[in-house]
Amino acid sequence: MNVKCYFIILNIFFLSSTTLAKESGFDLYTGIGNLSEFPGQVQIDNKGATNPFFFKPTLQIGIKYDFWGNFSLNPEFILTLPEKGQDPLISKFNYFTLLSAAYKYQDFLFRFGFGFSIQKISGEGGTQALNNGLSTDEFPMPEASSISRNLITLLGVEYFILKKLSVRTDVFAYNIEENLNRALSYNVSLFFHFGDLDLFNNNTKKKRQRKRRRRKRKKPIKNKDSK
Repeated sequence: MNVKCYFIILNIFFLSSTTLAKESGFDLYTGIGNLSEFPGQVQIDNKGATNPFFFKPTLQIGIKYDFWGNFSLNPEFILTLPEKGQDPLISKFNYFTLLSAAYKYQDFLFRFGFGFSIQKISGEGGTQALNNGLSTDEFPMPEASSISRNLITLLGVEYFILKKLSVRTDVFAYNIEENLNRALSYNVSLFFHFGDLDLFNNNTKKKRQRKRRRRKRKKPIKNKDSK
């Protein structure tokens, strides 16, 4: 399945999530976190050293819809701050659109889903001298912005410290179906939850309560067996 198909499916999920929001309350949450991209998987010098876990702050916002028992649907958006890469002439930033299903067990929330990782890279052009074995060569630098998109699979565990405060660890898997090109990123986050909000219709809860009362009234009354 190509990227366009995944993009269409993801949009359908987001639209269906909005429809669900009109029928039930939902939890709006925001948070901050730290993203470590591909630790131990990218070589950073000619001695073979690889990149460690590092600090890359994220801003996050999402909505949790309780649609069936302990199961919920969670669309979410993550944005990293613009930064310089290993090359100071290149700047980049990432953002993610995610959709996951979650199961709540006591104070834990277990998540599984899919999304897109989108990275924008910008450069000032020109050339740069880089090591090429025994000598150096001039390599061209990007003159315009370029955008790359990757489909990712996510797994996460969230723990509620308090009713409105939680911490979460997510693993983002790139190219999960390919053994050689598979790569993992990790995101650790702290969230504040605004609770059961009803932004679409302030009377939704009252309507649900009235429906429950009407159902109870419609239940047939069983006659006692005459002895």
